[in-house]
Amino acid sequence: MSLVFAMVEPNDRENNLLSAEITWDFGFATLTSATGYSEYDELGQRDQSDLLINFEYGYESFPAFAAFTREQVEERRINQELRLVSSNDGPFGWIVGGFYNDFESDATSEEFTPGIPEFFGIDRPDNLEYIQRTLQNLEEKAVFGEVGYELTDAWQVTVGGRYYDYSVDDSVGFDLPLLSGELTAITLDLGQNVVSDNGFLYKVNTSYQVNDDVLLYGTVSEGYRIGGVNAVPACQTPLLPGQNVCALPDEELIKPDTTLNKEIGIKSTFDDGRVVLNASLYHINWDDIQVQSDTENGGVPITVNGGKAVSKGFEVSGRAIINDNFAVSGTWAYVDAKLTQDAPGLVDGEDAFDGDRLAGTPKHSASASLDYYQTIGNDFELNFNYGMTYISSVYTKTGLRNNGHELAGFAVHNASLTLAKDQ
Repeated sequence: MSLVFAMVEPNDRENNLLSAEITWDFGFATLTSATGYSEYDELGQRDQSDLLINFEYGYESFPAFAAFTREQVEERRINQELRLVSSNDGPFGWIVGGFYNDFESDATSEEFTPGIPEFFGIDRPDNLEYIQRTLQNLEEKAVFGEVGYELTDAWQVTVGGRYYDYSVDDSVGFDLPLLSGELTAITLDLGQNVVSDNGFLYKVNTSYQVNDDVLLYGTVSEGYRIGGVNAVPACQTPLLPGQNVCALPDEELIKPDTTLNKEIGIKSTFDDGRVVLNASLYHINWDDIQVQSDTENGGVPITVNGGKAVSKGFEVSGRAIINDNFAVSGTWAYVDAKLTQDAPGLVDGEDAFDGDRLAGTPKHSASASLDYYQTIGNDFELNFNYGMTYISSVYTKTGLRNNGHELAGFAVHNASLTLAKDQ
């Protein structure tokens, strides 16, 4: 029986962000240009020992098996948005604008199995078992606008829409150097896959100012999340004998998922703003929900579509200034997120069913904080802060299918004491 050794998982990340915002006042409206540019570079390592030994490629016969994946990622993104917002004092208000997003990524993943080449009698001194390179380009464009009208001094209605268009261009190639049996040049045949989609989303909002302290509102809107391509090479037909790391036809593409969102709520302040209370109820119908899964061949993490789901719940938040020295605040949210139709093969090939709770969604979350302020003499200010956040348990897999686990909830407590004088 062999021993499986875990590998350390160091990771080095560098994220550079640049943003610029320019506004022009034309009198009747204000034009805003918001530009963002980012560079993200990562070099990291992941343990792959358990994953590979479970594939039964023969690694389990090695006396002390260990494996790791080294990953290098370079990402570049530029965003540009233009908004023209009306400045008139009349009952009408409007916004028009455009959005552009360009994202490029170059990622290399190399999997190493130290000692295996010698054990198998293969000339592979670099221990490289698998290599994959993924090039991705996402281009997204949108135009949007909304019109608001004050029916009375207290009641307003807003109607808006957004047209979007995007395309994703992926090139993926891989090689299995260990299987070649000799130290040869690595061949990466980058296959290309392009997907695109477009559509229109709408929003309707209304609010009513009951009095100076209470505002009621309601919103119905649509939302979407970009689809794309899983960064896994397509499987050959028929499958090659032995080890395969590839995506079957139904594992390649990711459809965009869409939502229909409904929310009603109240915003209120009392005692000249010293007490704030907000609450909302929401109901989200979710189509073609995107969830995490793995490929049938090679166990590579991918995103798949899982049919229909619903997410409904409520949120409550409040803050109160007790006196000149004390202030307290708190939030509580409840969410019920589950499938509303059967989803064959959703959880790593195992079926999920209507009513199964979605993975990664806590039913309860809460936070609380306490602030104390005190002036010491004429020069010093003392501030004590205590904060707590709580997240209830989550499922690692939808409906706990296919060996899913329930991760226990947890709370994080923070406290700080600050003493300040002048600067």
